[in-house]
Amino acid sequence: MMEHNTNFIKENYILKNVRLETGFIKDETGIIGTKTELFSIEIKEEKIENINKNDVQLTDAIDAKGLLMLPTFKDMHIHLDKTLYGLPW
Repeated sequence: MMEHNTNFIKENYILKNVRLETGFIKDETGIIGTKTELFSIEIKEEKIENINKNDVQLTDAIDAKGLLMLPTFKDMHIHLDKTLYGLPW
């Protein structure tokens, strides 16, 4: 598992050359692939602020080198009525 490097993170920054899924490739059998394109992503206060057309000319942006951006795989919520969090209930 990759560790979160807090030395790297600034509150506001731009990522360029970020690959995002934009649609599906279909044939007569159904979906057979995913369409992707490159974008520039503006991050403000740890949240996505804007998704823009890719701008390779951005000199102060962090280059994602065409890597695919995906949502987190962690499920960071609980159901207070269905857990033993803090006991008793």
